[in-house]
Amino acid sequence: MKTVEIYDPALCCSSGVCGPSPDAKLVAFSNVVERLKKAGVSVTRFNLAQEPLKFAQNAMVKRELEEKGEAALPLVFAQGEIAFQGTYPSLEELGERLGVELSPAAQCCEGESCCQDEPIEAKKAPVQFVKVDGPKLNRSNECCDPSTGCC
Repeated sequence: MKTVEIYDPALCCSSGVCGPSPDAKLVAFSNVVERLKKAGVSVTRFNLAQEPLKFAQNAMVKRELEEKGEAALPLVFAQGEIAFQGTYPSLEELGERLGVELSPAAQCCEGESCCQDEPIEAKKAPVQFVKVDGPKLNRSNECCDPSTGCC
């Protein structure tokens, strides 16, 4: 069985895909992980914030962290060897490294155009800002007139 181990930097959750504006690269990589699993690849992820002992127990990870610091993360192992570091690989890069056909078209959903080859930046949702008015006070219930200095 093909194996992939991922040593992530400190993330807020196991995948880093949470919160009001998740990182588009983590969203894309989460999709890569799911595609690997569907292709029968054993994938294990370790989060520095949640499992620091796993980082210390792996001699190769420990050495990379001592030499390069957190810039070495993420560390992606394929078949027990360091395949990528400091960046999340694409599905194609991991497929090539594992010798498995994992192109988006090879395992896409049926009939729909759910698989897109757009760059990650193009998939990032635009940020919208909404002006919110402060709380409205009911002036008829105030204890006194603010101009008198009592409030």
